[in-house]
Amino acid sequence: MIYVFIAGPLNDSAPIKEREANVQRAMEAWHQLCDAGFVPYCPHLSYYLDRYKGRDRNAWLFYSLRWLDKCDCIFRLSGDSKGSDYKVYKARSGGKPVFTSIDVMKEVYFGK
Repeated sequence: MIYVFIAGPLNDSAPIKEREANVQRAMEAWHQLCDAGFVPYCPHLSYYLDRYKGRDRNAWLFYSLRWLDKCDCIFRLSGDSKGSDYKVYKARSGGKPVFTSIDVMKEVYFGK
């Protein structure tokens, strides 16, 4: 099983509609990755956890980095995001590949 960390914009200072659109894009990526045979982790779902009971940004970063440690690679969604850029940096520093295409991921991992 290939565990995939989804990295992409969330932007906790953006208007709610923009944040929810970012979460929706990440959830769509989760479904596409799952359908392709990967085991994705979607940190964007913390948006809903935070709405239930808020935590500061550093707490969410801490937890997402622990999940990143467990994943085999990153799937990077498009869009400006300092947090996602940092996670890409951490992944590459640890020798983990970063992808922007599910088709390329399938080719690399499954030869498809």
